[in-house]
Amino acid sequence: MAMKKNLRALIGSTLAALLLPGLALAASDDVTLTTDTVLSVAGVTLNVSGSSATIETITVNSDNFSFTLQNGSSIQVTAPDLNQISASTALMKTTDTCNSSSSILKYEGTGQQTVTITPLTALCSSTGSGGSQASESSSGGGGGGGGSSSTATTATTATTATTATTATTATTETTATTQTTTTSTTDAQAQLNALLAQLATLQQQAGGSFTQDLDVGASGEDVRALQRFLNTTGFAVNATGPGSPGNETATFGGLTRAALARYQAARGISPAVGYFGPVTRARIISEQSGGVASAPPTTPSSTSSFTMDLETGSTGSEVQALQQYLNTHGYTVAESGPGSPGNETTRFGALTRAALIKLQEANGITPAAGYFGPKTRAFVEANP
Repeated sequence: MAMKKNLRALIGSTLAALLLPGLALAASDDVTLTTDTVLSVAGVTLNVSGSSATIETITVNSDNFSFTLQNGSSIQVTAPDLNQISASTALMKTTDTCNSSSSILKYEGTGQQTVTITPLTALCSSTGSGGSQASESSSGGGGGGGGSSSTATTATTATTATTATTATTATTETTATTQTTTTSTTDAQAQLNALLAQLATLQQQAGGSFTQDLDVGASGEDVRALQRFLNTTGFAVNATGPGSPGNETATFGGLTRAALARYQAARGISPAVGYFGPVTRARIISEQSGGVASAPPTTPSSTSSFTMDLETGSTGSEVQALQQYLNTHGYTVAESGPGSPGNETTRFGALTRAALIKLQEANGITPAAGYFGPKTRAFVEANP
């Protein structure tokens, strides 16, 4: 669905822009990396890349970050300043380079296996040419930085504030009893949460994806969602029957076009011809998400101007006002051209008569002959 694709892209760009610890994304909205993402973790710069890396989860903390890949995806972590990189597991690791010219870890799809990456202050050049990174899963072995060193650069059993697993100071991830959260991290989390909530609301309220232009003859759930929006915002598609509130259909016909034209005219969208294109789509989505206040529909002309009977051959402004009334109340004079919504004329012809007969038949006005006399005039004035 397009909304989900937009959501993924937006989360990906937000994550790359924030560059802050403490952010977490859940598996319900997978992230697909198509360009490098720069993270700053424990003061160390890491480049995270993948030509098509679909991430189930990713969590960025103050001194490490963890991820779970979908099967078939790959991800590469590079330390451009040649810092050593500690990994929680060697499973599914396909590249492990740590020497005087590069520091790289690469993993293929990990399924449900979560990998935690911890950058260290020690540089790969200190391990000698051809060395490899430390893996936390081999806590009893040598690894890249030694297995039992007590210095600040070890990967497994160090007891200083920079270790990832067995450190006893307040800044470690696992055994620390307190944790300091910076104001910038809190603000970034709040911004991300607000963004996700707004997008979720938008998806729920839209009722249709609105990913395509719509015109007379179109069909599908987008049409039904459009009719539902028009019916609930004062621009009823039909008073009764198909298209009326609660009876929306999946077919875009003349009634839908007329209702949409009224909406466009009320919102100042030009041309107001009943075509559902990019401008109208953006406005409706914005209203649904609460971005733009909905204005009440406008009445195209006052019915108090009807002072005479009208029939085939009549001309003048009252004929034009009658056509406007018919077009805006579900009795379209013409689908396009003269007499259509926004193109009302001052001439009472066969199309005006036919539309007037429909109004009279629908409202029990007899005889339903297309003559605009006292009965019909009284009805119109009572139902502006």
